Amino acid sequence: MNTTNYRWLVIASVVFPILAEVTERLLLPELVPQGLRDAFQNYLEEDQEPTITLALISGALTALVAMLASIYGLLRFRPWAPGFALWSGLAMCVLLVFGGPVVLSGLAHGSFALGSALWGAVIAVPYCAPDIRAAFWPEGLAAKR
Repeated sequence: MNTTNYRWLVIASVVFPILAEVTERLLLPELVPQGLRDAFQNYLEEDQEPTITLALISGALTALVAMLASIYGLLRFRPWAPGFALWSGLAMCVLLVFGGPVVLSGLAHGSFALGSALWGAVIAVPYCAPDIRAAFWPEGLAAKR
């Protein structure tokens, strides 16, 4: 794998879930039946505590900033980026546990799964592919990883 392909992998891991979300929300909202959307909206209105909602919004904003920093670092081959992407991804998993249920269409669910698999590859490739490892940790730094 070369650096150009790696950058495309990073971009694909982010673009697939975003496109699915845009498609589901704006272009094809009928992918999720109206009754299910209404029931979920009622659940959200009834069940949310203001402090929990504020904590989840704060966590989501922090995760968004961390994800943007990870993407920047990975695209620019910064030495801190693979480790930061791993730890911020794990933090995102913890945040998702407390986020509660969501309603997704099959398209969105599949695209999010594909994005997650690609993100796992994005994190693993710098440690496994010699060319990409050298781009992140040139010269003697690669031997220390």
